[in-house]
Amino acid sequence: MATRAQRPPSEARVTHWSRAQLAMTALCAAFVIWSWTLAAADRPWVEVTSPHFTVISDAGDKQAVRAAWQFEQVRAVLQRLWPWANLATAKPVVVFAARDENTLKSLAPKYWETKGGVRPASVFVTGPDRHYVAVRVDLPKPDSLEANPYYQSYWSYVYITLRSSFEHELPLWLGRGLSDMFANTIVREKDVQVGRVVPWHLATLREGSRMRLAAVLAVDPQSRQATRDDQARLFDASAWALVHYLAFGESGANLPRFNRLLELVAKGGDVKASLTEVYGPLDRLDEAVHMYVGRTLYTYQLIGIDVNVPEEGFKRRPLSVAESAGDRAAFHAVMQRPVEARKLTREAIRSDAALATPYEVEGLLSDQEGQKEAALSAYGKAAELGSENFYAHYRYAQLQWTPALDKAAIEQIKKSLDHTITLNPNWASGYSYLAEVTIDLGDAEKALGLARRAVALEPRESYHHATVARALGRLSKADEAVKEAERALALAENPGERQRAEELLAWVKRIPK
Repeated sequence: MATRAQRPPSEARVTHWSRAQLAMTALCAAFVIWSWTLAAADRPWVEVTSPHFTVISDAGDKQAVRAAWQFEQVRAVLQRLWPWANLATAKPVVVFAARDENTLKSLAPKYWETKGGVRPASVFVTGPDRHYVAVRVDLPKPDSLEANPYYQSYWSYVYITLRSSFEHELPLWLGRGLSDMFANTIVREKDVQVGRVVPWHLATLREGSRMRLAAVLAVDPQSRQATRDDQARLFDASAWALVHYLAFGESGANLPRFNRLLELVAKGGDVKASLTEVYGPLDRLDEAVHMYVGRTLYTYQLIGIDVNVPEEGFKRRPLSVAESAGDRAAFHAVMQRPVEARKLTREAIRSDAALATPYEVEGLLSDQEGQKEAALSAYGKAAELGSENFYAHYRYAQLQWTPALDKAAIEQIKKSLDHTITLNPNWASGYSYLAEVTIDLGDAEKALGLARRAVALEPRESYHHATVARALGRLSKADEAVKEAERALALAENPGERQRAEELLAWVKRIPK
């Protein structure tokens, strides 16, 4: 099997490099984890800030700058291919550029604690305040690879982008297929390769029979094909093949059609109707995909690097012992590793008692443990120390709330929320909560603007539409309030959201017109 680029042609064999490279002999977990942590702590850490990413690394500033540049190139390609996409993630993306496998082990030890388990080259995890990526920077240059070693991290980043770009939930096949297709993107010195064949998906399709188009389109998150490993493997491979054909089939001529399809879906168009409008009858499309899977050459796209992202413009600085310990503690907290996280927070506090990060981490850990008072105290201390973490101020505001607050206390909460959206203008929940507090302070007109900003940032969230409805109701705009409350109810994803929306809808319907 070979792959072929649109400009210029290039051929290579599919290999199983990633699995072979990841295999290793298990060692004594306790001793090795201790030695990994010690080795990582002994090395100096640096921070590099690019326009859209923060990279923290123990591999030196040159490697950190390179990692930031690669992620900026991935983002630039997404923007170029999908100009309609919303790439302004609500949470910052922090990349840990690990010097080697030992550093990655120290950051994500759980993958090395199971004998015969997966030994990843990259890890992606989302916390309340940040999206985290940890990648090894000592791997071979991607020119010689068939599979992107950062596949899982790219997959997750693309999926986040897709969720923020569509008002409605994407069909499962389209969300997974798009993420799989883009996850094997390879960033090289002068170009970026998009749409390289995913070896394990192709192997799955060659081993068995591809799911036909009607079956793929019918799968939803509750289907066996999505939830059972033995069937999800075939579904994912079939969804990838479908999306790869829609984007790169017919010798690359399909790409403009694919963008047209995504634009229709983004506007809320019916997926089957949109497929038919763009690609013709579905039975013919199914046959075309079937023929495409059986071929030996696959088209992918070469895109020139974005010269508007110069490495020279990235900010770089060495991190103190306290700062690096605090940053790693935050990663451990999100990875649900409280022992490692608290060990590092203690180290950070010993080195710098005025640093806010350890208290931000303690707030996260206390929240995870259901310790509300401890979390309130920790976030309050972080705020007192001048925390620049938007979520610390947001959560501090939430934890201060009680039903019987006086105006002065509400004003104090508002101050925290004002600081939240100053630190992160893309945090929709900050705008919604600030809108609710502003309503309580008697300014429904200002609150409406804040709530509409939240809806603009996250149009799929029931909470934001409910806040808009509440503000409209206070302004006696009954008809508009009913529409927003109905929208909040339609978007509700859990019993709590549904109950809130139903109660709100009943209230706005009682408003005199």
